[in-house]
Amino acid sequence: MPPSEDAISNIRRIPVPVGAVAGDWPGPGTHPEDLMRFLTWSRHDAAGAVVAVEGVQYADGRVAEPQIVVYPGGASLELTASTSRQLAAALLDAADALEGLR
Repeated sequence: MPPSEDAISNIRRIPVPVGAVAGDWPGPGTHPEDLMRFLTWSRHDAAGAVVAVEGVQYADGRVAEPQIVVYPGGASLELTASTSRQLAAALLDAADALEGLR
């Protein structure tokens, strides 16, 4: 049975973890096991890719272990020496941000 409007309202009161930016909770009609929102702690754009520290928060307040996620600009990412260094710097910045959460 999908959660009620009251349940959704209560879920929306769950605080966002420190330092994170949270996506929206799903609306009514969502199955309880699917109630989660996406979190982003840091985002770094470099070399045609995005490097982010992201995670998920569940309706009971639990937060899944954050991870570094790389979103390449396309199916393959061909880098010059300069753009490789930019991507490496973004990965290092994301690793620092991830370690700062622990």
